[in-house]
Amino acid sequence: MNDRNSAADEFCCPGEPGAISRSVHRARLAAFYPKCRGCVHRTDLAGFSDKLAEQIAEVHAAAPSPALFDGEGIGGALLNELSPDAARRAGAAFGLLLREHGEEGCWPTVLLAGDGRRLSAPLVAAAAAGLRWAGCNVVDVGAATSGCLAFALCQSKTDGAMLVGNPGRRSHEGGLRFWNKETPLGAADAATQAPSLDRLESLFHGPIDRPTRAFGSLDRRSFENDYLESLSGYYHGLRPLRVVLDTPCRPLVEHVQRLSKSLECRFFHDPRATASDVVVREKAHLGIEIDGNGERCRAIDEQGRAVADHRLLRFVARRVFLHRDDPPPADAPGEPAIVVEEETSAATEHGLRGLGFRVVRAGRRRAQMHRAMERERARLGGGPTGRLWHGRSGHAAADALVTLSLLLVALSQSDRPFSQVLDESVEAE
Repeated sequence: MNDRNSAADEFCCPGEPGAISRSVHRARLAAFYPKCRGCVHRTDLAGFSDKLAEQIAEVHAAAPSPALFDGEGIGGALLNELSPDAARRAGAAFGLLLREHGEEGCWPTVLLAGDGRRLSAPLVAAAAAGLRWAGCNVVDVGAATSGCLAFALCQSKTDGAMLVGNPGRRSHEGGLRFWNKETPLGAADAATQAPSLDRLESLFHGPIDRPTRAFGSLDRRSFENDYLESLSGYYHGLRPLRVVLDTPCRPLVEHVQRLSKSLECRFFHDPRATASDVVVREKAHLGIEIDGNGERCRAIDEQGRAVADHRLLRFVARRVFLHRDDPPPADAPGEPAIVVEEETSAATEHGLRGLGFRVVRAGRRRAQMHRAMERERARLGGGPTGRLWHGRSGHAAADALVTLSLLLVALSQSDRPFSQVLDESVEAE
């Protein structure tokens, strides 16, 4: 709970937008309210009995707080660790970073997207203010997945992008992700001298000097229709499938609804039960769990069993490369490439090579995988993180919606259950 400037006796519970009084705050402490564990005022124990104060302190002992910079971007509890002030400063730092690597006097153009959550809206507004303060022209693309934003970057050829989303699945958490042109921002790379997350962190924590007295412009543009049109080919002739879609990513849910509106497919979600339980209960053909940015995914077969990451990777690889749904670039090498994360097992690599693929290993971070995908002109990438990278339409992106679309097509080619299709795919190797 953070003090409100307007009233010293008002507090804000972690993840809640509205203020509460001190009496409510203390009542929640005494009742061992779960969110108090992440509250900066959990030590406000004056007036409680010694025994109760000791119990409250023990129950609400704070878990170790993760660093704001997490190796992929910025993350933390919404409105507390990841506050509008933090988003504004991150936007300003990112804008300065882009100006450092642009031509002198340049005004970079940055795409800005949110994840559609009410709690994320103040962060989007704050990030836009920070970017404009730093002399960037902002294009607000609305609510979008990471995959949709990557597509928009490829189409618009802008200088960068920023996503206010949730790389995890917890509703009270959020994250900021950044792109330099079409490449996710990552660790410093001496070979490329490109903008890095390390430099962004330095600017974020250091003194920020405003580069111009004028604010950048703010425009709005949607890329959603073009993005969905690029996926529409997967949604013709699908059989009536029952699918459990378990994700906090609202833009992805809306994309699926639009793509499948003329089909007989039914999608289920029950936040009170696990995806595996819902698959069994609804007699679904397939279940899929997807993170809040629409990048990481985990498939579940019709018996409610999670599909191992390596099995899903090999299954999708076979689908992507053997069926050639999306023709490779004209100048791509003859031998198809697949990029796998460094932690990928030797057995998985052996299986992929047995299918005739050229396997290239890369670091598991988003920037590392993206660079390898682009360098190798790879059609697919993946590994233990659960992110499947797809090289399509001139760009590479970790896009769980593409993965889901491929699975729907594969299941529509016969009436066999998902587990059997998976087994037969492995046997064919």
